[in-house]
Amino acid sequence: MNYLDILPLVVAWFVFVSVMYILSRKKLKDSVKIYYGLALIVKGKENVEKVLKALKRPLEKIPLKVIYMFTTLIFFVTMFFIIPVPLLLFPTLQNSKLVLFKYFLYSPIVIIVRNTFLVFSSLIHHISPSKIVSMGFMTLQPVIPGITVSLFTFLIIIITAGISILVHELAHGTVALRFNIPIVSGGFFTSLFIIMGGFVEPDEDKLNSSPLTARLAVYSAGVVSNILLALLTIIIYEIAKMITISTGYPLGLIVVKSNLSSIPPGSIILSINGEQVYNIYDVFPILAKSFLNCQYTHTLILKALVPGKGVSIVKLPVRSCAIYSIVRSATLNSINIENMLVVENTLFYQFLFWLFNLNITLALINALPAYPVDGGQFIYAIISEIIEDERGKKIMLYTLSAIFWSGLIITILYTFKLGLYVIG
Repeated sequence: MNYLDILPLVVAWFVFVSVMYILSRKKLKDSVKIYYGLALIVKGKENVEKVLKALKRPLEKIPLKVIYMFTTLIFFVTMFFIIPVPLLLFPTLQNSKLVLFKYFLYSPIVIIVRNTFLVFSSLIHHISPSKIVSMGFMTLQPVIPGITVSLFTFLIIIITAGISILVHELAHGTVALRFNIPIVSGGFFTSLFIIMGGFVEPDEDKLNSSPLTARLAVYSAGVVSNILLALLTIIIYEIAKMITISTGYPLGLIVVKSNLSSIPPGSIILSINGEQVYNIYDVFPILAKSFLNCQYTHTLILKALVPGKGVSIVKLPVRSCAIYSIVRSATLNSINIENMLVVENTLFYQFLFWLFNLNITLALINALPAYPVDGGQFIYAIISEIIEDERGKKIMLYTLSAIFWSGLIITILYTFKLGLYVIG
């Protein structure tokens, strides 16, 4: 990463902050707060309502019953069965026992229950980490800059996380307004245009006194918006694949290190053994598919877009055709091929990958039946209609919360204890 590349971003940020500071002294005095020139919060009921009312207009044409049925059905399916988004941007999971019909990840309840069972089974029966993963254990790792992800990857993550959280919160507020639940406050925050997010606060008294259908729709809206954003990411990815076939970009494998003069750094690998590659995850099935042909020729045929030369065909000799021999090392974003080439995903793919991954993660976490996330409030709203005793309702909610948060913590600790996390 060339740190001079972010200089225009820093300049643009301070120009933006200067403009907002001038506005805050005149027109937006109570709405804008600037913290040491490094962070900015725009807060206020009127500003948020303007945005939410604009977003609400398309929903006004849709009957409330349809909105309720659509949001709660998707939320219910996400909580108890599967995440209704095909894993087209995370193909390494497609053959996992965590995936149904090859493309759909199981619900957070299924994942946490299975993970907890497998952890205790491994401790009792001394099962190896690789065996546990093959049995369906899903690793969960927090994002720690310099440890689980590189600093550059971390920048991409916080940008995409900000977008995802903002969409999530706007969805809650928009649906709340559609069900005539007023917004008390809300806003937007950013730092250097990198860390971004939003928050929306509906009127709690009005929300709690609303019909069950309205409450469930509001609680479901955030998860549904993340699922829709993940689906939109897939559509963009599929369009990008078609563009890449004709232009060689924005997908493919960028060469960052090379011992081959015919494929210098900056080149883009377009295909391996005649198979189009769009990201590093495509390499593994291609190598497996062409294993027999490789044993006969002991070469990989690479098609690359070389700067200043155009498209080149290069034959790369390999000593062994086994995947673990050809791919010497791998991270979430790069692979080492035969110690001759280090390739990584394009910046465009990295952005799509993390936007997709974080929206799936937000859907998983928020669909957990645990307080204070959306799933916990969703379950509590249903329990409140069944059980009148206030103490009994809270005991049930807190018990469920303790079970699932414990399962999540156990999963993270086990992931780190056995070194099952992947460096990005």
